[in-house]
Amino acid sequence: MQPKQIPNILSICRIGLSGMLLLISGNPILFLIIYLLAGITDVADGYIARKYGWISRTGALLDSLADAVFFLSILLVIWLNFKTIITDNLLWLVLILALKLCSFITGLIRFRKAVAIHTIANKATGLLLFFSIPLGFFSISGVFIKAIFIICLLPAIEEFFIILCCKKLNLNRKSIFSK
Repeated sequence: MQPKQIPNILSICRIGLSGMLLLISGNPILFLIIYLLAGITDVADGYIARKYGWISRTGALLDSLADAVFFLSILLVIWLNFKTIITDNLLWLVLILALKLCSFITGLIRFRKAVAIHTIANKATGLLLFFSIPLGFFSISGVFIKAIFIICLLPAIEEFFIILCCKKLNLNRKSIFSK
């Protein structure tokens, strides 16, 4: 194994850990341990790739795939264990997913590739979601959950408008207000 493959291996590990979450969702302690490990691999792969200059197109694709698998696994865990969170907020979830799909399709059409913009809002929302998911094992209010969905909608809107309106693609654009 070459050291420059470490970020890719971490992304692949996150995919495996995401699958494990589905199998152990009935055990809150084990779930939280695997969940945190998956989160650590998410932070570590990007940090290591940038720090050592081991950034690659394959790595970026693996990271995006791992993020998608992790997101879908968590969505499935929520559906299986806390169905009312999904059913009570279905409109918000559909809006977010529709915007993400529109962003994906717009990116494919405009730039001929899958595009995910690393805005501050996307990163902050990812952090908010990451720390909110474990709260599902405890009783949290419906207002708090609805607020999370609304907060998640805002970066999805921002990302769509960036992809739709930008003249030159910058995956690390900080916000719609920057270049």
